[in-house]
Amino acid sequence: MIATPVQCRILVRTNVDWTTMTPERFRAQDDPLQPQLFIHAAVKHDLPGIFSRTLGVDYFRYRAELQRIGRSSLETVRDTVISVGFDDFESWFDDDNEEFIFPIDDDDLFAPDLAQAVAGIPRETAIVMWRHVMAGYPEFTPEAAVQQRNEKILFSNNWGVRKSFLKENFSPERAKVFLARHMTAHEEMLRFLNLVPADEKLTGARRFTELEHPRVQVQPASRSVDYMHPGSLQFFGRLAQNGVPEQAMRAYSANADLSIPDYVSWAKPYLEALWSTCSRLAK
Repeated sequence: MIATPVQCRILVRTNVDWTTMTPERFRAQDDPLQPQLFIHAAVKHDLPGIFSRTLGVDYFRYRAELQRIGRSSLETVRDTVISVGFDDFESWFDDDNEEFIFPIDDDDLFAPDLAQAVAGIPRETAIVMWRHVMAGYPEFTPEAAVQQRNEKILFSNNWGVRKSFLKENFSPERAKVFLARHMTAHEEMLRFLNLVPADEKLTGARRFTELEHPRVQVQPASRSVDYMHPGSLQFFGRLAQNGVPEQAMRAYSANADLSIPDYVSWAKPYLEALWSTCSRLAK
């Protein structure tokens, strides 16, 4: 089928104002499209307090700086529009313009050539994706690294979805959840593409069944970086599983070295800025 040009839209999943965040507002976050399980763990174990005590930097100031760096990366992405949060979702989701929507968290990066991911893409393609790159602490251990994963899985920001596909197959509210929660999106695609039984409860390894299907285009070039750091809600959730997250966080140094490989050379200035945030803000 002949390809038609489509617009690219970057969707930053949350619209949190870290510059004005307070402990009270942090505890009161209740938007169902935010990662509430991770937020509850962060509140229960006092992530802001632990972060300040162990790394010597105000947590909200730290997150505001990561958000600023992430946004500066997105502003270099050519031929895209940027949406932040879901407050204006209906204004662009309901129109007739075809788009590929690329969700991302506010501390992650997209490459300047992101739009090339949908150049000449066939109409039947519902999902475009590439190998997932994680930087920082990808194994949730104190070994700093940049790591590339080859699984055909919808991780945090290694994919985009055709808007007309969402509109044809999901309600607007379900489409929001699809875009807000990448593992929910992956499970929805597994069932839609009949890669798992529709009524099967996916647990463990079954949740990570790969998307091998003609409607999913997998590209060789990685166009994103998922920044995995101790101030991440997901990361802290993992630390909190052992019941003593403050002790666990003390293993992470603000002065560790991070080697950046050539395959993400476009991300080097942003990763260097992200990686140096703690040491810069602690001065």
